[in-house]
Amino acid sequence: MSNPTRLLIDAGNSRIKWTFVESQSQLGTVISNVDLSSAIDAWPLLKKPDQVWLASVRDEQFGQELNAAIKSLWDLPVNVICSSKKALGVTNAYAEPQTLGCDRWAAMLAAYHESKRSLLVVNLGTALTIDAVDAEGHHLGGLISPGIHLQQEAIYVGTNIDCIPDISTFDSQELFAPSTAEGIVSGSINTISALIDRACQNRIKQDPDTLCYLAGGDAEKIKDTLQCPCIIEPSLVLKGIALIAAAE
Repeated sequence: MSNPTRLLIDAGNSRIKWTFVESQSQLGTVISNVDLSSAIDAWPLLKKPDQVWLASVRDEQFGQELNAAIKSLWDLPVNVICSSKKALGVTNAYAEPQTLGCDRWAAMLAAYHESKRSLLVVNLGTALTIDAVDAEGHHLGGLISPGIHLQQEAIYVGTNIDCIPDISTFDSQELFAPSTAEGIVSGSINTISALIDRACQNRIKQDPDTLCYLAGGDAEKIKDTLQCPCIIEPSLVLKGIALIAAAE
């Protein structure tokens, strides 16, 4: 099959992003849904793909529901992406490569394929993940921390604070906030940006040509607080899925 059409699915903890690809090099329109049922409702409007590819951090039940839906719609198998020891010029640092999140792996492959240089690959979703890759494609390991909303939830679980922060009111030019709700927002966002900047400074000391990629739903909220130069690629995981599928 010279140029198969593919449905690519990135199932994160909070959202499901998907796109229909008719060429190896370019993603179609990226759709974001909060749940699987919303995505399934949209798929009958598509023409039947030749292949379906999935990168998922969700549980086994999600996989079963997705497989059943795809089989019912098109009688196709779902190709599930798993992290490997080496792919597309990148070598995984983990002693047990399959335990690295497949979304992180796909994002690293896409970023390295695009740049071929020292990288930080940052995914700002439910969790914050930061992975370092050197110019030769060696994954150096990563960092994992609660994302913006998990940090805010921790405040409510561990204290008696009951105000509701509105992240849309955040002002990246102001560090100190005039209310408790705004203070929680500023604290969570600036904690994350400080960690990203520290990771970036660490890598730039080793390789001044290091480039930082930002992916995930909260990338836009963070970008203006960062001191390090960065590229925003909201669909980096889907790009990685497309590359993995094309290489098979």
